[in-house]
Formats: sequence, structure tokens, C-alpha cells
Amino acid sequence: MAKKRRAMALVVVLMVSFVVLIFAFTGVQFTSQNLFTVARAEARNQAFYAAQAGIYATVHNLERSGTPPSAGSLDAVTLDNGASYQVDIAEIDRNRFMYRLTSRGSMGGTRRTLQVDIGLGADSFQAMTSEGRIGISQDTFINGIESTKNPRPARGNLHTNSADNQALYSSGSDRVSVTGKATAVGGIGSSVVIGTANPHADSIPPLSINRSSLLAGSFTTLDPASIPADGRISGNVKIDGNFDRTGPLIVPEGSTLHVTGKMALSQSATGGGTIVVDGDTLIRGADKLDLQNGKGVLLYASGAVSLVHPEATQTTQSVTQVYGQDDTSQETYTFTTTRLATYFAERPPDTEFELRQNLPIEAPTTTREFFDYYRTQQLSPSEAFQAWKDGDPSVTFTGLSPATKAWLNKAQSDPVLHQEIQALSQ
Repeated sequence: MAKKRRAMALVVVLMVSFVVLIFAFTGVQFTSQNLFTVARAEARNQAFYAAQAGIYATVHNLERSGTPPSAGSLDAVTLDNGASYQVDIAEIDRNRFMYRLTSRGSMGGTRRTLQVDIGLGADSFQAMTSEGRIGISQDTFINGIESTKNPRPARGNLHTNSADNQALYSSGSDRVSVTGKATAVGGIGSSVVIGTANPHADSIPPLSINRSSLLAGSFTTLDPASIPADGRISGNVKIDGNFDRTGPLIVPEGSTLHVTGKMALSQSATGGGTIVVDGDTLIRGADKLDLQNGKGVLLYASGAVSLVHPEATQTTQSVTQVYGQDDTSQETYTFTTTRLATYFAERPPDTEFELRQNLPIEAPTTTREFFDYYRTQQLSPSEAFQAWKDGDPSVTFTGLSPATKAWLNKAQSDPVLHQEIQALSQ
């Protein structure tokens, strides 16, 4: 019996040992598979981060260069952890400076790809740049938009490379309001700028344009009266003498308009072509923005350029020289600005976007009725109005910015401005 019990005990021990070996082997398999899975996930993450680094590095380098990118493949870059990325740049829309970045990150045999569409922001351009001094003769407003595809208000910048002590000046009490910055290599007159003024700034490299190259090729001489009613010209067109266009003017890309005398435009100009003017140029502002025009017209003016209000009236004053003789004349443009126009021109850049965020359902969207609603709610605010104006922590909405609140409150505190808003039809 003792031998049988010892034999059975040996069998049991062997069986238990076999089961333990099975569990141990299975555990080793699970562990190795888990380690392999973790390593593969880590490689994927490293490849993704490398692709992300490629996007950030490319955008950073483009912003530093200040020039649009060229389509093609950039050199591959290897990171300290052994991962690498390689970025391709493709052109989406040349007129709108839109590009697609494709970044391929690699770590070992694992690859991840990211694609991002980018475009030049409003700060990539100056709304106005001059080599000479800039004088303010009427209240002027400089603003901008994000892009023609996203016409959301954005900062507008003004710059002059003049090193004069009064590079940006006003002969009277007129001022320029900028939503971005007004900068000058020289000085800026006191109280001239409403907004940010930076005198003694760095010079901006001027745009190098060769007039002869702009006028290369053959031109067809046209009488101004023969230009179509829609204002669209075709090919290279030459107008001898002065050109006063009261209707629209469209110069398509690839076309050039050459005016040998003075040019005056009453509705601005649109398109992607070129205008060369040998004399002075007068451009009135337009009340509509052509969102289909992604590039803009290149204007080369040999004479003085005057940018005036659409409703400005022109007067000519004689400038008396010695001996009482009227040797020269000076043209000035005057118009009456309303307090309402000034008010809306001074609105903060993000106002239109802010006002739409979490706007109460009962709030009207027409201008006059909205300001009536705001005035009434200020006296006795509803819960929805209070959350929209001052924020709602429960939905992580911060409310209106201090600048937008101050702008809205100005309409409530100024009786004349309030009357002009009430006079609006809608």
C-alpha cells in the first residue's frame, strides 16, 4: 500500500508540475505579447509626434522666412530619439497663398502621416506700406480680414520706411485708427494713432518692381468709353491720357492696364492683374469686398496716390507763390463723417465673432433691434443674457471680452450715437 501511495503521490506531483508549467508558459507568452504591443504602441506614438514636429517646424520656418513656400519635398530630419520626419509641400491655391503640408513621421518600421492646410494670415501683410512719409488729412481707419475664404475681422497694419522725425503725421487733429499696429522707421506724431503705435521700428524690405517689365509685350489702345459696362478688360490695354472710371474695373490675372495720364476710380479695382499709371491716382473706397478675388491688383503709380472716402468731394485750391502768381494748385478731398460710421469703424477685431457665441435665442440680429435689446437687458438682465455677456463657467464660456463690452457700452452712453443707431432702417 505504501508503494502505491508513493506512486500516486508522484503522479499527482507530476500532474501539478505540468499544470504549473502550462500556466508559466502561458504567462510568458502573454508577457511577451504585451511587451510587443506596448513597444508597437510606443513606436506609433513616437512616429505621430515626429510627424507633428515636422508640421510645427515647417510652419515656424515659413513664418521666419516671411515668403510663401515652394512646392516640393523638404529634407528629412532625424530627431534625438531616433524618430524622423519628412515634409512635402503642395500648392492648393496660388492666388490665395494656400498650401498643404504632408508630414510623414517614422520610428523604426512604424509610420504615421499628418496633413495640414495652411495660408498666409492677416499679419503676413501690411494694409499699407510706404517708402515715404504718410500724412493723415482725414480720420482714417485701417483694418483687415483673415482671408477671402474666411472674411472674419482681423488686424490691419500700417507701416512707413521713412526715417523722418514725423514719418507718420497729421497736419491737424485728424487721426488714424489701426486694429493692428502703426509702425515707422522714424517718428510718429503724438496723438496721431488710435491703437498701437511703434516708432523707430525695423525697416521692411521694399517691393522691388521693374516698370519696364510690367509694360512688356504688345498693348491695344482703347477709348475709355469702349470698356464694357462690367468693367472687365481683356489682355493688355493702353489708355492715352486721363482715365476716370465711375463704374467697376476688373483687371484679370495676366492682363495689364496702362494709363498714360491721371487715373480716378470710383469703385476701386479688382482682379489679379496689373495697373500702371504714369500720372496721379485717385482711389475711392468701395462699400463691398470681392471675396472671389484672392490675389488683388498690383498698382504701380508714378505720381501721387490719394485714397479717399467713397463720398468725399474734391476741391482744387490755388497755392500762391511769390509775386502773387498762382503757380500751382492743390487738390483736397473732404467729407463729413458721422459718429455712427466712426463708431463701427472702431469696433474691436473679434467683435462680430464674439457677439455670435452663445447669443441668447431671443436676441435679435438686426443692428437697431440688437442695440435696443442690449440696452433693455442692461437694465434688467435675463439669465441667458448675463451668461452670454459675463460668461458661464458650467459650459466653460468666458463671455464677451472687456474690449467688446466697452464698445457696446459706448453706444449706450452716447445719446447722439444712440440716436443715429435708432435712425437705421434695420
